[in-house]
Amino acid sequence: MSAPVSAPIDVAQQLRVERFLYEEAALLDAYRLTEWLALVTDDVVYRMPVALPDEPPSSPRSEVERSLMHFEDDHGGLSVRVARLGSKAAWSEQPRPLLRRAITNVRVYPGEDGQLDVRSNFLLYQYQHAAPVDLLAGARNDVLCRSGEGFRIRRRTIELDQRVLVTRSIGVLF
Repeated sequence: MSAPVSAPIDVAQQLRVERFLYEEAALLDAYRLTEWLALVTDDVVYRMPVALPDEPPSSPRSEVERSLMHFEDDHGGLSVRVARLGSKAAWSEQPRPLLRRAITNVRVYPGEDGQLDVRSNFLLYQYQHAAPVDLLAGARNDVLCRSGEGFRIRRRTIELDQRVLVTRSIGVLF
């Protein structure tokens, strides 16, 4: 995704968006996934495209290459994932890993129809009993819509920096 050409929004709005993202990360780290699910819209698109091993992310891709996804969920798919992660059926998540997210470099731009285009970087630390630590780094491209005094996530595209995944699982939510 290319950088927006419009100027960033005012500082107060920037701080509200950052606070939202930090609180969202805290919910995910604490496995408060049902509460997190309330932060997404009914028409959410939540996806992680496959990064091709030998090309930078900005390289032109064929239609087939653009359609390759680790996952592409709507609200129903996210609901199933949340239910699974909260059960014993998520065997790769047992025992539940310790998760810590750092959300950084938050940039907020006005979007279409009063929405906000938000770009941020993340570092996800994942430790699970007696297993090697996983560190996943990347960028998130979000579309947030206003909801009451806060925001909800309408779109999220996760772009991992790793071209080859060497983690046990990408079952966690980003």
